[in-house]
Amino acid sequence: MTNSNYSYIYDKYKEKIRERIALLKTEFNDFCNATDIVKGSLQLPIELLNEVVLNYFVDIDRLKEFHTIDRINNIKIAAYLTYWWVKIKPIQIINYPGNNSWRYLKINESFASTIAISIVFKTNVRFVTDDLAQLNKFYDFLHYCLKYRNLSAQGIELAFMGLTTNPINPIQEIKT
Repeated sequence: MTNSNYSYIYDKYKEKIRERIALLKTEFNDFCNATDIVKGSLQLPIELLNEVVLNYFVDIDRLKEFHTIDRINNIKIAAYLTYWWVKIKPIQIINYPGNNSWRYLKINESFASTIAISIVFKTNVRFVTDDLAQLNKFYDFLHYCLKYRNLSAQGIELAFMGLTTNPINPIQEIKT
């Protein structure tokens, strides 16, 4: 998708697009500072970031139009942003350090997961739960699925919706 095809999106969401780009740039810098990423080893080209945000807003605009709504919920925001982030993979490795190289293999998925969880739970804290171990399992599996599985924005939305529900019964392991 090229920017010229969706100029109506810029006209309609100009200020929100600017705000989202600024927020994601800030979050990217915070993410790099909070992890063991080697300073200067990654970059976030503005052209790729623009492409993520533009495609996100095209999808969101279509959803709003289809459902005749003015606002969408945080789960849809997180799902569609995650989908486009992982599809475009805007974070670029410019210097691949030898230490902790595993972190770089899924850097876009890791960043997208971190942002999505903070959007879903409306907090910058990575996890807020009584069962931190279970949520960490979800977070790790989300990275894996975003990297190695074909997921739609709707599938990601379903996962986030499930994350916000209380279990009816504790899951019991079946012994085979």
